[in-house]
Amino acid sequence: MIGNEGNGLSDALLELADDYLRIPMEGKVESLNASVAAAVLMYEAHRQRKQNI
Repeated sequence: MIGNEGNGLSDALLELADDYLRIPMEGKVESLNASVAAAVLMYEAHRQRKQNI
């Protein structure tokens, strides 16, 4: 599940999750566009899986 840009996921959805991931952001950045956040997470997952082969 990917939360919305300003508020993340609702409490009801958070209760359904097994794990939580956050993208660390520096400075005064409040949020990422949800599609950009999904792309960053997919890229990092791919990068880590490729390293472990």
